[in-house]
Amino acid sequence: MGDRRQPVQTRQTRKRAHQARCARIPAPDTAPSFDFYKVLPDNTSSALPATPAPADTAPRLYLQAGAFQRADEADNLKAQLALLGVEAVIQTSEVANKGVLHRVRIGPFHTADEANRTRSLLAQNNIPVTLVKEVPTQQETP
Repeated sequence: MGDRRQPVQTRQTRKRAHQARCARIPAPDTAPSFDFYKVLPDNTSSALPATPAPADTAPRLYLQAGAFQRADEADNLKAQLALLGVEAVIQTSEVANKGVLHRVRIGPFHTADEANRTRSLLAQNNIPVTLVKEVPTQQETP
């Protein structure tokens, strides 16, 4: 059997081969031009688009099922809620004079009726909740 060894290409050899291939590709004579005004429908009005309406500053409604100093307790409550079909999130934050708190929250709800339906489901399962209203600041709203 013969020894079939490929010649080792160096970086310079590969670079020269690449440059040779690129040299064979003809450069376009001119850049393509796009006639957008011919393609777009005839719209002679030059009015500026309407400015977007100010963002909704209605309060966001949440149900808070608990606040714990230990993360595992918050995870246990979140799992208990999941078994009832209720999706919750854990918000971890630093609170002055209390340390780190892990809040278990459900929501946001668009209406008070939605929040009350979930609240009654949780009350039937002996899970007390508190209604929390958060008013978004101007920076939070897109």
